[in-house]
Amino acid sequence: MLTTLTRFFNIFVFTRECKSLAVQIVKRLDPESIIFSGLLSLKKCIRIPFGHLLKDLRIISNKSLKELILIDNEAFSFCYQIDNGIPLMSWEGDETDSELLYLAGYLIKMHECEDVRIINRNHFKLRELASLSKQELTQMF
Repeated sequence: MLTTLTRFFNIFVFTRECKSLAVQIVKRLDPESIIFSGLLSLKKCIRIPFGHLLKDLRIISNKSLKELILIDNEAFSFCYQIDNGIPLMSWEGDETDSELLYLAGYLIKMHECEDVRIINRNHFKLRELASLSKQELTQMF
C-alpha cells in the first residue's frame, strides 16, 4: 500500500516516539529507503497539559496546509489543523482489518484535489464533532 501511495504523495513519518525508536520503525517498514521522504519525531511535537503531544503541520514550511494530510489514530494529534487530519482506527491484530485499504482508496481519490482540507472537512465532519458536548457525544455512541 505504501509503495503504491508513493506514486501520488511524498510520505513522511510523524511520530510521538523518540527519534532513535522512530528510525528503527522506519527501517523496518522501509528497509530500502524508497517509501518515506522524511521523519519527524518527538522533538517536533508540541507538549500540552496532561501530557498530550500534538503534531503541528506548520513546521513544514515548504508546503501549504492545503496540500498536507496528517493521518493518526489519535485525533487530538492534529487538533491544530483539524481539517488536515484523517482519523485512523488503531490496528488490534485483526488479520481481516481493511482500514488501510479504505484509507488508500480515499487518499488516491483526493491526490489531485485543490485543497485537502475541504475534502476532509466534508467527509469526516470533525469540526462538528469537536463542537458537541460530552453528553451529546455519549448519546451518539
